[in-house]
Amino acid sequence: TLDFTKMTEGGIFVMICLMIVGGSPGSTAGGMKTTTFAVILLSVFASARGRKDCQVFGRRIESDILPSVLSIFIMYTALSSIAAVTVSHLEGIPMIDAVFECVSAMATVGLTMGVTPELGFISKIIVACLMIIGRVGSLTVLMAVASPRDLFDLYLLCFCNLI
Repeated sequence: TLDFTKMTEGGIFVMICLMIVGGSPGSTAGGMKTTTFAVILLSVFASARGRKDCQVFGRRIESDILPSVLSIFIMYTALSSIAAVTVSHLEGIPMIDAVFECVSAMATVGLTMGVTPELGFISKIIVACLMIIGRVGSLTVLMAVASPRDLFDLYLLCFCNLI
């Protein structure tokens, strides 16, 4: 076992990044899938090279996939960020601890900095909601709560919250 409270902030940041990316498709790991993250990286590299299409191993990735991949990424980061800011403010805990707890909940990892048992009622509800959303999938939740007409407005809202 590891005491995460003894880790440096750099080590905690690496753990947060690993929790967000998660595991590969077909595994029981939470978080975004490694393929989702890979498509985002490939898209960035293709854009930097001035190409319209992403290619990997001599195969083209359909451009129709990119909006859903970006939606998943934005939902994970936006929901985790908003929840972390809220929990940090409500509980008066350092932001890095709140981010760790919220990302761990959203990615259904189960790790803690030892803060979760001490959280207040509202913060526990926020963390529990993140766990449910993380298990069901952020894109599924987004589609369930938004009508097709409101979907673009919700994307825009999530994007603006990231900035």
